[in-house]
Amino acid sequence: GHISGRPVINPSRRDMVRSRANIVIAGTAGGQATMIEGDARNVDPQVFLQCIEAGLEQCAVIATNIETLASQHGKSKASCN
Repeated sequence: GHISGRPVINPSRRDMVRSRANIVIAGTAGGQATMIEGDARNVDPQVFLQCIEAGLEQCAVIATNIETLASQHGKSKASCN
């Protein structure tokens, strides 16, 4: 979302009522987007881009944490022989 002049990550439904943008982003640990969808109400393109950049930063943090957990606690892939 975008509320009070700044991007908001995982806003509540109550916050989304005040938000000028509603964007869902999926990304990699390298900060690359794999999926972006959303809408915005009369938002400057720079604001929309700022929201996407903030979302990709958080996607990278989440993906890195998942990779770390998987390497510490995950199972190795089974072979298909």
